[in-house]
This record gives sequence, structure tokens and C-alpha cells, in this order.
Amino acid sequence: MDTLLPRRKTIRLQNYDYSQNGAYFVTICTAQRQPILGKIIPPTSNAVGAGPRPARVELSPFGEIIAQTWDDLPNHNSGLSLGPFIIMPDHIHGILILEGGRVWDPPLRQSRNWCGN
Repeated sequence: MDTLLPRRKTIRLQNYDYSQNGAYFVTICTAQRQPILGKIIPPTSNAVGAGPRPARVELSPFGEIIAQTWDDLPNHNSGLSLGPFIIMPDHIHGILILEGGRVWDPPLRQSRNWCGN
């Protein structure tokens, strides 16, 4: 059964060039908000010889791939640096910092579509 998602109001600024220098906060959610990136480990109480430990996210193999990919982004995009980043079980938050010109220039539009027709 298909469910219709509510129509959301865009928060993007009209006519703003998001490829220009600046810091951009991004959030990316998993499909259907499935918690495939990790699981929350609850806080622990004081153990003998150790203090309390706060709640944390234990990453799944998918979460590990996301962490490695995030860390590797500057190696594939000149002018891109990374701000704080966090992985939650069903989404990620991070800050991408664009500096020193465009990070990505779209290819020139060709007269044929991607299928070659």
C-alpha cells in the first residue's frame, strides 16, 4: 500500500547558488527511517573502578561505511572540508564547508539524453 508523504515547504533560498563558498548543514535519512546505521547503547552506571558512561551509538557495518565515506569526501572534492558529523541509527547530520571556488561543476549539457538517444 502506497502512503502519500505530506508536502513539505522548501527551506531553500530561492535563487541562491548552493555551490558557492559557505558552511552547509546537511541531514540525510535512511529509507523509511530504518535504523540500519547502528543502535543506541544506553548509559551505564558506575562500575567498579570506572565512572558512568553516556549513551552512545554503536555503528553497524553500514554505519561504518558512512563514517569512512564521510571522512574520505575531501579526498575526492577539492575545496571541501568537513565540520562536525554524527551518525544516528536512522540518519546523519554533518557540516560541509565549501571554500576556494566551486566543489562541483555540472557537466555541459549535451544534445542527447543519458541513454544516448
